[in-house]
Amino acid sequence: MPNEPTLPLTVSRLRHRVSWVAGVLLLAGFWFLLQESVREKSLTYDEIVHATAGCTYWTWNDYRLNPENGNLPQRVAGLPLALAGTRMPPRDSNDWKTSQEWAVADAWFHRLGNNARSMVRDGRAACGLLAVALAALVWAMASRRFGRAGGVVALLFCVLNPSILANGTLMTSDTAAALFFLASAVAIDAALRNPSGRRIAIAGLAAGGLFVSKPSGFLLFPIAIVLASVRLISSKAPVAGIGPWRRELKPRPARAAVFAVAAVFGLAITIGVIWSFYGFRYSAYSDAGPNRHDPTWERVLGNPAGPGLPRVFEAARDHKLLPEAYVYGCAYAWRFSRWRDAFLNGEHSLTGWTGFFPYSFLVKTPLPLFGAMGLAAGMTIARWRSRRRLDGTGLASQAAEALGSTLPFWAVIVVDGTAAVLGHLDIGHRHLLPLYPPLFILCGAAAQWRHPAEVSPVPGTGPGKGGFSPRRINWCAAGLGLLLAAQCAETFWRFPDYLSYFNGLVRPSEGYRHFVDSSLDWGQDLPAAKRYIDTHPGEQPFHLAYFGSASPTAWGVRAEIAHCATPTEEPPGSLPVMTVDFAPESFQKGSSDFLRTHQEYELVGTADVNETGWKRAVLLKIGPGLLVRSGTYLMSATVLQQMEYNLDAPWGPWNRRFEDRYQQLAAEVRPLLGDDRQARAAALTRGTVDEWWRLLKDVGEFDALRFSRLTAYLRHRAPDGNLHGSILVFRLTEDELHAALDGPPAELGPDLPGELEKSGLLN
Repeated sequence: MPNEPTLPLTVSRLRHRVSWVAGVLLLAGFWFLLQESVREKSLTYDEIVHATAGCTYWTWNDYRLNPENGNLPQRVAGLPLALAGTRMPPRDSNDWKTSQEWAVADAWFHRLGNNARSMVRDGRAACGLLAVALAALVWAMASRRFGRAGGVVALLFCVLNPSILANGTLMTSDTAAALFFLASAVAIDAALRNPSGRRIAIAGLAAGGLFVSKPSGFLLFPIAIVLASVRLISSKAPVAGIGPWRRELKPRPARAAVFAVAAVFGLAITIGVIWSFYGFRYSAYSDAGPNRHDPTWERVLGNPAGPGLPRVFEAARDHKLLPEAYVYGCAYAWRFSRWRDAFLNGEHSLTGWTGFFPYSFLVKTPLPLFGAMGLAAGMTIARWRSRRRLDGTGLASQAAEALGSTLPFWAVIVVDGTAAVLGHLDIGHRHLLPLYPPLFILCGAAAQWRHPAEVSPVPGTGPGKGGFSPRRINWCAAGLGLLLAAQCAETFWRFPDYLSYFNGLVRPSEGYRHFVDSSLDWGQDLPAAKRYIDTHPGEQPFHLAYFGSASPTAWGVRAEIAHCATPTEEPPGSLPVMTVDFAPESFQKGSSDFLRTHQEYELVGTADVNETGWKRAVLLKIGPGLLVRSGTYLMSATVLQQMEYNLDAPWGPWNRRFEDRYQQLAAEVRPLLGDDRQARAAALTRGTVDEWWRLLKDVGEFDALRFSRLTAYLRHRAPDGNLHGSILVFRLTEDELHAALDGPPAELGPDLPGELEKSGLLN
C-alpha cells in the first residue's frame, strides 16, 4: 500500500488549506461587518479633520492641517476622496491660509456641494483595510505560536471584539497605531533573535509606519529596550547573518555591538520613512504661505523653549532633522497631552486618574475574552506541569521559554498599558486599542490541545503519562466553544453600537454616568436623532444639544440647535448680537435692507466707527434665539456631563461661582428675554448704546451659563429615552424648565475652572 506513508501529509495539507480558507473568509466578513456597523453612523468628532488633512496631503502636497495626528492613516482616509475628485476648499481663503482646520474641513464636507455621506463611506472603507491587516497579523502570529487552531481562535476574538469593530473603520489613527505597534514589536524581536539585513530593514519599515501613524509611536523605544535587554541576557544566542555569512553571537559584548549597529541602520530606515511621507520636504507648506513658527511654535514650545522635550523639539526644528509638520505635530501632541478635561463615574479631572483605563478595560472588554484569557492561562500551566512530570523540566525554565516566544506581545501590553495608566489623556477607551491584538494572540493558547504534534511539549503522551486525557480535551473544547459562541452572540446582539458598548458589568443604558467622549459618545448618532424626530412628530418642538463635528443640518436633523460643539455651527443663542457698518449716506437704506432679509434681528442703536465717519448698526437677535422653550431635548451624553475641549466655556459640575455670575447676568438680561417685542424695545431705551453694547457682549456668556445650569438639572433627572447609548431624550415642560433655570441649583460642586486658573497648569 504505497499511498499510506503520504496520507498524514495529505491530511495536514488539507487542514492547512481549510484553516487558510476559513481565515480569509473571516477577514472578508470582518471588513463587511465593519462597514455595515457604521453605515448608519455620522462622522465622529475627529474624523472630519483627519480625512480633510489626508486629502490635502495627496492633492496639494501640503501638511499644514492637523499635523498632530498620523500622516499615514490620514493619507489612507484621504486617498479615495482625492481620487474621487471632490470639490476642494479654495486655497486663497483666509481659513486655509491661517490653517483653520475645522473651518476648512466643515466647508469641504458640508458647504461645497460634496456628498458628505459618500465621502464618509469611501474614507471609512479604505481605513477598514488597516483593521483587516491588523486581524491578519493577529491570525499569523497566533498560528505561528499556537498552531492553526490557536490562530483561528485569536482571529475570531479579534474580529468579534467591540473595541476593534468600533474603531477599526473610523478615519482616525487608533487602528493604524495598533497595527504598527504589533508589527514593529514582532519585527524588532525577529531582528534581535537572528539579525540580518532583511530583518533589520523590515523592522525599520514597520517602525517608520508606527511613527507616521501616531505621536505615541515613541513608546516603541522602551518596547525595543525591553526586547533588546531580554535577548542580550538570554542563554539562547542569536545567530547573525548577512548574505552567506553566519555567526552565533554567544559573547554578550558581541551581541550588544551587533544590536547597536542594527539599531543605527534600523533608525536610519525609520527616519527615511518619515521623510518620505512628507515628500522629502522640510517646510509644512507647499507654497510661500504663512510660516507656522510665529506665533504657533511659541504656543507649543514656550518662549523661550522650556527644558526637557521642548528643547529637543526646538533642536529638531532648528537643525531640520525631521519635517517641520512632523516635529510640530509631536510637540503639539506632547503639549496638550499633559491635561485635558476628562470624565469618569460622575467626576471631572484635567490630569486624569490612574484607575481610568483599568476601569474602562474591566467594563468595556467582553466577558468571554476574560474567560478565554483564564482558559489560556490554565492550559499553559497544565502543560508546564505535564512536562515537568515527564522530563523534569522546572516551571521557572518553562515560564522563561514561554516568555521568550511571546516576548513582543507582553512588551506591547506592559509598555502601552503602563503609559496609558500613568498618562493624563483619559478621554477614550480607544487609547487601549494597541493592547488588544497581543491579548488575542495570547488567547490562542486556549486551543493548544488541538494539535499536539505542533505545540505539545511532549507529543504523543497519553492518559496516565502526563498528557491530556480525552475527557479533559472535551471539557476544554466545550468551554472554548461556549466562549466563542457567547462572544459571537453578544457581538451581533449589540450591532451596530460598538462605540457605546459595555459588557454588562455596566448597563449600556447607564453608560453615560460612567464615560463620555470617545468611550461612548463621539458624535456618531445623528442618524438616530433624525429617525427619532421623524417617528415622534407629536413631541415637537425638538431641541438638539450635540457633541460632534458633523453638521446636524447636513445630516437631516430637523431640530433647533440648543448647543453644538461643532466650531462652525453655533446654536441660535450663542451669537445674540451683531454689528454691521454702513457709510453715512447709505445707513438708512442699508440697515432697512438688512433687517428685511434678517428678520430674526432688531435694531438696538447706532454708534460711530472710530474716526472713519461710518455708522455702526447694533442688532439684537429676537425670537427663540434668546429663549429656552419647553419640548423634547435630544442631548449628547458628553454635553450632558459638561465635558468641554474649550476650557473657556463652562465645564465640570455646576458651582457657586457659576451660580453667582448666572444670577447677576440673569437680572440684567431679563428685560430682553420676553416674547413682547414692544416691552423689549422700551427696555432698550432705558440705556445708552454703549451700556447695552457692554451687556449684549455678556449675553453669550449668559446663554452658556444658562445651558450649563440646565444640564446640571438634567443630570439629576432620569432621561425619557436613550438613543444607542450616546444621545439621551428629555421631555421638558414649562414647569421643569422653570425649576431648572430659576429654582434652587440642582448641584453645587467644586469650582474646577477656578482651581485650574490658580494652578497655572495651562501656562
